[in-house]
Amino acid sequence: MPATAYQFDFSSTETVAVKLLDNCPPIHFPIPSPHYAYVRTLRRNSGLTSVRWFDNETLFAGDFAAKTVYRVKPFSDKPIAESIPTPDGSGNPTETDLMDIRGQTMILTNFYKGEVAFYNVGAEQLTFSHTILPPSLIENKRGPIRTWIRKIKGKKLTDRRKIHGAIFVPGYEDLLWVSYCDARHKGVEIVKLNGDPVHSIALPEQGQDVAFLEIEGETFAVQAARTDHITVNQPNERNIYVTMFVYRLPKNLEQDLPELILTEQFPGHLDAIKAYKGAIYAANQHDSCVDEFVYDPIQNTLNLQRRFTGFDMPHGLDISPGGKVAVTNYGPNNDLRIFQLDR
Repeated sequence: MPATAYQFDFSSTETVAVKLLDNCPPIHFPIPSPHYAYVRTLRRNSGLTSVRWFDNETLFAGDFAAKTVYRVKPFSDKPIAESIPTPDGSGNPTETDLMDIRGQTMILTNFYKGEVAFYNVGAEQLTFSHTILPPSLIENKRGPIRTWIRKIKGKKLTDRRKIHGAIFVPGYEDLLWVSYCDARHKGVEIVKLNGDPVHSIALPEQGQDVAFLEIEGETFAVQAARTDHITVNQPNERNIYVTMFVYRLPKNLEQDLPELILTEQFPGHLDAIKAYKGAIYAANQHDSCVDEFVYDPIQNTLNLQRRFTGFDMPHGLDISPGGKVAVTNYGPNNDLRIFQLDR
């Protein structure tokens, strides 16, 4: 089976080999217990998963397998300044996925628990606050015999949706855009900061992350999703491609649903995505690059402009106001790499 059902034309896509910052070599993070999985046929360690800048000298990074979040000073002699466990709603350390920061509040998704965890952060601060539980229960869809067996064994009849990304919605003090990558219940939940539901959006593929573009007075949400191609014990030959959904946001998102205006397919597997100066940058884990997309609202087109190479199965990504791109990598070095954008 081919790697994708789509034939991609790269003739108009530029490949750029990045040069990492001279004053910031790759920062290696501990690997106390590797968590191996396969992205189709490629083996990874689900380690350093997320990153967000706080200021020009401080960023935060979360590690899935280590169940740890770090406060990082990337340009200092000792870049890993502090670390704490990442708890679930019961207080037990748990695996995390993507993060976001607004002001001194950081949110971090608890992957298996379907939760969003809140932290208080600063240049010299990192403390856990609380968790919320957006709509995340998956109801029992088993037959009567399997349901009876699970009851006898004392197993749960419901489960939590696997959660991937959670982002503060720009322009709204009380809204989060939450992406679910669970193959059994794919979609997006727009919720309040306390977890109360506002809107549900079904997706045909597994939701990963969202980026928001402000163009001539309109706001667009670009949602990344992926096919079901991750396995734990062995490689697989499943279809792999990215689906990008472009939504036009209404004037009042608290009342009205976003309008889907474009769906496009691209190569690979995207995780964290971020808007910067009119473009969208995405960590392409399968293709080991950072992809640059440009959306044209007049033509209603989304194009893959450039691919930045020099990464090893990237997962987390963030961009500072000055254009410094921080990228976490799932390769064997479990590292963070930073380069400077040219726009």
